[in-house]
Amino acid sequence: MRLRYGLAFGALALVLAAGCGASDDERLTVYLKQRLGPEGPPGQIAAVLVPVQRDRRDGVPPGRQAVLELRVGPSPGERERGFMDTVEPETRVRSVEIEDGTATVELLGREPSLYGAAAIVYSLTTLAGVERVALRLDGEPCCAYRHDGRAIALLSRRLYAGWSGEPCGERDRPDAVRCRS
Repeated sequence: MRLRYGLAFGALALVLAAGCGASDDERLTVYLKQRLGPEGPPGQIAAVLVPVQRDRRDGVPPGRQAVLELRVGPSPGERERGFMDTVEPETRVRSVEIEDGTATVELLGREPSLYGAAAIVYSLTTLAGVERVALRLDGEPCCAYRHDGRAIALLSRRLYAGWSGEPCGERDRPDAVRCRS
């Protein structure tokens, strides 16, 4: 009899927890690269960044967790849906500091690709109060460059407007390539 009540109580707790869902402060949005392939809309065969949700971890600041989640990459289920590694494992996170609307990310090792840098910018700017990101590799500005080769010190979503990997939800210009639904 005791076992039956225990199972019933456990089932009720699961139902109540599922019905409540995680609150926004318990979830974190990160942007991962997802391949569309030739079956995508005309002109859109390149991968795009797509937001995914992660559970927040106790004791880990959200900015640091966001960048670490990008290094971890997609879950097995996400991989089945075409999500790919976005930040290479050779790119290590030294620190993530947020102050006055700027997230400063100190990286070590390998410089992230264009997708990786953009994913860091998009992921961090989902956090309240973060408007721009300073990416640094081994103490030097990195990861997005002007035509003369100089690194762009402060990055924002605006920098990536019109880029083929831009998240579909950000494509609000009339001339933007449409993403498949």
